[in-house]
Amino acid sequence: MQPEIHIRRLLGTSDRLPAGPLERQLIDEAIVLADALGDERLGYEARRRMARSSELAAEAVTLAPMSATGCPIDDVRNDTAGANDVLESATPNTIEFELAPAWLRVARERATVGDVTGARSAIARCRDCLDAPPPPGTGRSAVARLSAELYALEIRIAVERGDYEQAERLCSWRVDVLIEDERLDLAEVELQLGLLLFGVEPQVRRGDLERALGEARRKGFDAEAQVSILTALAELKVNTGLANEAVTLLLVAVKLCGYQPDDETVQRPLYQLARARFAAHDHDGARAALDRVLRHPLDRAFRARSLLLRARALASDGSEQGVGGWFTALAQSKPTGNPDARRLLEAVTDADRALVLCLELGYSQGIIEACGVLATLLEDLGTASGVIEAWRRALTESERIRHPHTQFLRFRLARALIAAERGAEACAELMEVFAFVVEMGLPTTERSEILYWLGHAQRLADDDQAAYASWSVALSLTQPPHEPRAAVRLGLALGRLLLDDDDQAAVDVLSRALRCARLLPAGSWEVVDALHLLGQAQCAFGDRTGLDTLDEAICLAADFAFDVDGLFANITESRAHALDSLGDDDEAVRVAARATALYERVGQRSSAGHTSLFTARLLRSVGQLTEAQQWYEHSVELLSAEGAVARVADGELRIVRKQTQSAVGRASA
Repeated sequence: MQPEIHIRRLLGTSDRLPAGPLERQLIDEAIVLADALGDERLGYEARRRMARSSELAAEAVTLAPMSATGCPIDDVRNDTAGANDVLESATPNTIEFELAPAWLRVARERATVGDVTGARSAIARCRDCLDAPPPPGTGRSAVARLSAELYALEIRIAVERGDYEQAERLCSWRVDVLIEDERLDLAEVELQLGLLLFGVEPQVRRGDLERALGEARRKGFDAEAQVSILTALAELKVNTGLANEAVTLLLVAVKLCGYQPDDETVQRPLYQLARARFAAHDHDGARAALDRVLRHPLDRAFRARSLLLRARALASDGSEQGVGGWFTALAQSKPTGNPDARRLLEAVTDADRALVLCLELGYSQGIIEACGVLATLLEDLGTASGVIEAWRRALTESERIRHPHTQFLRFRLARALIAAERGAEACAELMEVFAFVVEMGLPTTERSEILYWLGHAQRLADDDQAAYASWSVALSLTQPPHEPRAAVRLGLALGRLLLDDDDQAAVDVLSRALRCARLLPAGSWEVVDALHLLGQAQCAFGDRTGLDTLDEAICLAADFAFDVDGLFANITESRAHALDSLGDDDEAVRVAARATALYERVGQRSSAGHTSLFTARLLRSVGQLTEAQQWYEHSVELLSAEGAVARVADGELRIVRKQTQSAVGRASA
């Protein structure tokens, strides 16, 4: 018997034995023989089995994968159908050739979730299965291909851990297997390029992959070898910001893979094509590639990654949150436009399925990412409770594993709580975030950002004094010439607070905000907002120039080609209140009536109802009871969906009716 076969039989037998002296004796003998032969590959396997022998039985139970979540979309298969059923029906120590693909899938899952010990144990189990007698008719190539895939997985594990020496050693063993399997073109490519094909960036020359691709084409290498180079080169280009070039390469790679629907070799190029298209903002193209990927029987970790990327593509969300600053990145405006609700719902389904898979795997990083994607999608759909729950779950998982982005997730949760008007809870979260920002010595721009949102949370919690302090400190940390937009935003918030508190300092604060707004590029909405709020403040404190300020806001909005109808109605309402503050009752009534009509025109019934109620009260205050009654009736109709306000309006209407009847009675007498 050949020594290599003898060693493998020793190892296979040891795996069938319970942990104990006999098992270790067999493994020891295998180690001695492998060392005598100088076979590093078998020696490595034997030593690894010795290290795990004492916990073999326990790991066998842990590693058997759960049944994957059923997939509601018809063209997506159950991730673990067939393979998992075989594993679950087998006894823990069963070694059969047919189980090898299932253990390979488990190994890939454990490697993806960062469970290196579990991945190595599953790899060892897979090799044991490959050593078992194959079913009749099984060719040598099937064994060799699975063995090569195992080495590829081990290489990637070693690369991720930074153990390049071990990765190089595994590469040489994989090349041996490729040569045995007569995959000579791929073997030559891997011998030439080594770890460059497994995600390691070039350390000296950056053109090795391009040169290898050109040489492979000149020599007429087979499709498998060319696809390997194309995919590695495309991954490198995506990671270095050259997404369009990567797309071109990957389209060639996918074409070289052929069009057999069940061919697994196309999975990696297709997934990388989706990544490249997404990075190039071709979201529909990314989705099409992912649709093809998800029709394959994938392991759960790969399926979860693909589902999350498709969710992003469906929602056309190409933004990378956190770039350019921990917290200030979120201050950037989101792209305008009405998202397709149907696509958003499909994206939510994908993100939810990915989350379930990550929970099954115990994949903390995947849970955090899936929750983040889900929260962003639910935010676009306006589902406040779902957004809060998603960010809270992400935060809980992040705290559990002490993830470095924990405070960023806490900030996102606080933002969601503010959107849901849960100020006290948001305050508690933001106080922790601010303590972290100070402790880490992050730039003042980050402190200012946290204080801005803390002020909003404090206002929601009815603590205007605390909000005033937060916004004042934030303004002192802001340098208007360098950060005009941040200065405007803070000035508007503080100015609104002072105006609501009837503090004349609002005029000065809003005037400074307007000066900062004028530093922004032409067409910035902040200028119109600053003019609008400043005009209200000026009129509230008896300055008639506020009317001119409001007029300028309307003119600028029209010049900037804004959709001015709703804005015009809002500023017209503000003008009516300003005229009332200035004592010009007749003009205030006329302008308030105009604002009501404008709100009705744009379909804002609630705003129209409030303005109609304001008009009725103005008329009542000057003794025009008949006209006031008509406006009260109109306001009650418009406010019918708002219980408390509608009841107040209806109560005032009944009083006015009695007053009108009394006035008519006195006149007739």
